[in-house]
Amino acid sequence: MTRRVLVIDDDARVRAALGDLLASTTDLTPAVTAATAAEALAAAEQDGPFDLAIVDVLLPDPATGLSLIRRLTPEVPVVAVSVSGAHRTAALAAGATAYLDKDGRPDALLAALRASLTR
Repeated sequence: MTRRVLVIDDDARVRAALGDLLASTTDLTPAVTAATAAEALAAAEQDGPFDLAIVDVLLPDPATGLSLIRRLTPEVPVVAVSVSGAHRTAALAAGATAYLDKDGRPDALLAALRASLTR
């Protein structure tokens, strides 16, 4: 079974890299990518449901990313990502199932995504 993933990041290069990583698996697919919280919420309404979401906490600031996590988590597990570990506690408190640094290993991200699906 292939799981549909909503990818939200304001950096087009990161969205592309995450999409490529997901597409390289047999069990996860980048269903929709979004650059903003508004795009993500519209996609969730129009193209959902999704099995999982990856949210950049700094969208374009922590308040936006954290708010989006709160909005999405009742419907879908969220893995939060960022360039800094400074917002780890806040992201987890907002409902993210995991928090990863963007410069981490791709296999760690895939493991976190798969683990989030079983929660």
